[in-house]
Amino acid sequence: MGETVELPGNYERHIQLGKQAANQQNWATAIDHFEAAYALEQRFSLNILLASVLVENRQLAAALQLMQEKVADYLAEPDLIGFYIAVLLANKEFVEANELWQGVWPQMQQDAKQRVFWQTVKRSIERAQNRYREQQVPAIDKIQQKLYSIAGLPLTEQMQLLKLAKQLPQAEYLKGIQPVLVNPYVHPFVRSTIFEELVTLKIAQPIAVFWFDQVKTAIPNEIPLMETSPKIQAVQQAIQQTLADDPIFAEQVLVTSQLYLACLYPFENEVLVDSDEWTTLFLQELGLVPGNQATIVSENSQAWFSKLQELVAKLMF
Repeated sequence: MGETVELPGNYERHIQLGKQAANQQNWATAIDHFEAAYALEQRFSLNILLASVLVENRQLAAALQLMQEKVADYLAEPDLIGFYIAVLLANKEFVEANELWQGVWPQMQQDAKQRVFWQTVKRSIERAQNRYREQQVPAIDKIQQKLYSIAGLPLTEQMQLLKLAKQLPQAEYLKGIQPVLVNPYVHPFVRSTIFEELVTLKIAQPIAVFWFDQVKTAIPNEIPLMETSPKIQAVQQAIQQTLADDPIFAEQVLVTSQLYLACLYPFENEVLVDSDEWTTLFLQELGLVPGNQATIVSENSQAWFSKLQELVAKLMF
């Protein structure tokens, strides 16, 4: 027999049958119909329906994975952000839940109704974290111990461990990652990735970071994200302007530059003095501009670029 062909109207039929099953709390049948409909059309409204019944059926990881396909849509709707955060908490994704709340809260304080609602959301985050820390002491200790010895792991495993660490309550996360930030044997890309999480969390206390043979301090809440760093933006804009006629090359250089510049974060201002120099260095790296036609590059910028070349060479994901 041949393959089954979905006929016009099958989408609506699956939705109808799925809703009927959901009204009867027959979650498995509802999921089957909604998934069949979703295979035909990935509408956001259906994503919400399917995620809701997955939650009801305690398929929490599947619900979050589905919602992440439409994360921008969820984050565009204040009421749905609350639902998204609730599913994050059900999956013990505490760091991301706190990050989203911090991102929403400044805009919601102005409206009395929204302020009360988001204060309630904050309390739900705190309650979920408290339950976890009361019930999962060994699991928390194990993750923190792994973080303490993270430098001995291959880079791919380091990044996996950082993902796991985001399932710690915020206080335990901060405690676990601070030794990583001052460990000289941890790759700068790993440290900058962690620090950017603290920026998103809007941590207002000074944080120590090992940065190229010295320990420096910075307050994450006073530091821009990498993508909004004026110095990093200046370099990337210079690259785009220089290669405006070659968009394929421009994209290639931008991807390369992002890895290099991430290793300088959050103290990139001390190095990225001249964006034209750095544009020239990146172009030369990919052989796109003959050296005799490039901007003259200072010895200091060249020395920094050489350091970054060695570091990026180690990023073998």
